Amino acid sequence: MRKITISILSIFTLLICNSINAQTADEVIDMYFETIGGKDKIATLTSTKATCNAKAQGMDLPVTMISAAPNKTRMDMIFQGKELTQMAFDGETAWSINFMTMEPEAMDKEQSLVIASQTDFPDPFLTYKEKGYTIELTGEEDVEGVDCHILKLTRKPVMIGEKEEENVSLFFMDKENGILIKQTDYALTGPAKGSAVDTYFSDYEEVDGMYFAFTIVQKMNGTEVFSVSIEKFEINPEIEDGYFSLPK
Repeated sequence: MRKITISILSIFTLLICNSINAQTADEVIDMYFETIGGKDKIATLTSTKATCNAKAQGMDLPVTMISAAPNKTRMDMIFQGKELTQMAFDGETAWSINFMTMEPEAMDKEQSLVIASQTDFPDPFLTYKEKGYTIELTGEEDVEGVDCHILKLTRKPVMIGEKEEENVSLFFMDKENGILIKQTDYALTGPAKGSAVDTYFSDYEEVDGMYFAFTIVQKMNGTEVFSVSIEKFEINPEIEDGYFSLPK
């Protein structure tokens, strides 16, 4: 009888310890914000500008990426001596420069809807409940030697054709400090629909009391398709009116 009592006590103690050590999704997010500079500090971001060197299909490309509230973004690059907008979004319409004609062209409605649904400046975790998102702590995984929590962020579904598509991203957060190591998104349109796109973040550096990843690598099916090395990162730069909008 004494042995059984000790065994039950040991199991009860173990359950209590596991309950104490278990983290919630919001606790992981709080640790993340604390590490990168604080939620209040991140909320002061109105725009950012990154001057980068990018690699794609074996080519080196000078790239400029600018984002602004609310949920505007634009990426310009120099390709074969020509400056072109690879993608821009003004909050409603996505567009790019056609390399053959060098004329701006609006993307189709579905592409704009997808970009609108997945653009969360300055941070997807900031006021996520007010946006109608849900976040779950779904497990753990080793990402390139780093033990990570897995956060599943579910946004509002996107209407593609006549069907609502689930709009989910996975965030892999370093268990030690909460920093973002990898993000997995899923293509909602096109021939690659359903395919996972993994984005890796590393080489965090401090800028004005906040920490940002200065190396970003995208992979599909384990193969690197695009990488960016940031040379200069600017906080709240002034941006001309209409900079993100499709030229008339």
